[in-house]
Amino acid sequence: MFADRYKFVMGLGPFNCDGAASTIPIGASKGTIVVDAVEIYNSASLATHATQYITLKLVNLGTAGTGTTVVASASTSQTGGSAITANKVWPLTVTSANATFTDEQVLGFVRNEAHTDAGALAACVVKVYYTQVAAD
Repeated sequence: MFADRYKFVMGLGPFNCDGAASTIPIGASKGTIVVDAVEIYNSASLATHATQYITLKLVNLGTAGTGTTVVASASTSQTGGSAITANKVWPLTVTSANATFTDEQVLGFVRNEAHTDAGALAACVVKVYYTQVAAD
């Protein structure tokens, strides 16, 4: 039934990330892929906060590398977010309507902070689990 579909993992890191906002390209899709899950691992804990929080996203940068469609996201905001525990999985919530990448669309990792005192990512690793649904 799913003989033509293959599961893969794409990874980024470890890297350090701080500053107001940054976008890091992870890789380009080869054929059509569907993102199943996104996990973050960080070497330091980050607590939730009302104003000093970060938002992490997987975005579709498109074939030109400039797109902004959010595929998955999570934050450390006290309203609707969660704390990051050091060295434990911190999942991003995938928006299924945006989870499909077509050939040569670039996956990007975005870190944005609501305040300049928000915590930094240290030795962070991003793992993207996806299914290949069509060949390139």
